[in-house]
Amino acid sequence: MYYFFYYSCLVAFYAASVAFFYSSLSAHRPKLTGENSILKMQPGMGHRPQDAKLGNLIQINAETFEQHIASINKELDNNNYHLDLVKEHCKVNDYGYKKIDEKPVQPCVLLKLNKIFDFIPEVADQADEDLKTATGNFQGTNNYNSDLIYVTCDGVRSVDKDNMGPIKMVPEGFDKKAYPFRNQGHFTNPYVFVKFWKLTPDVMVQVACRVWAKNIHVSEAEGIGWVRFEIVRAY
Repeated sequence: MYYFFYYSCLVAFYAASVAFFYSSLSAHRPKLTGENSILKMQPGMGHRPQDAKLGNLIQINAETFEQHIASINKELDNNNYHLDLVKEHCKVNDYGYKKIDEKPVQPCVLLKLNKIFDFIPEVADQADEDLKTATGNFQGTNNYNSDLIYVTCDGVRSVDKDNMGPIKMVPEGFDKKAYPFRNQGHFTNPYVFVKFWKLTPDVMVQVACRVWAKNIHVSEAEGIGWVRFEIVRAY
């Protein structure tokens, strides 16, 4: 009888503890936010398409192009940010992965900033010399836009820069008006596509992309504000 009451009390205490813990949680916001959260208001970046088996390697050929299109479609899921711009440069029906006639493919890779509750990225200064260099110094039609959290991409090594060919960011950055994320049902995560105009065929190209924001301390080692992937086209 003693053990019966003893273990009954333990079970009751455990149940009460669990109930108290769950009662302190909110369905709309995480328990730890801001600098107390695991991510410390320092988001990473992701890309699509991404294959579970190949990781960050994007192989483009007759056997893979359909899964790449599906991967991007799943990520967008009726996200209509800059849809007209995407239609103009990336062809929303195949995002440049499907070979048509004898023309080489011109794939678009989707980039996104990982969501952090209540985080608002701060736009980089127009006078930032590194940003000006990375974006072409805001010359010609490439004018500075204070509504964008700029994103730039480049080849990791000199040989990657050569084989990557010219690229275009569509649009040139994440729309700052989309933030903050507060678990609102209508929230749609802004995105950027990087379009590859002339990838060298049958050569794996390593690409690194980064975000430009005053309050994101980009770190390759920690995966903050930065993403790296490899891409190779067979046709």
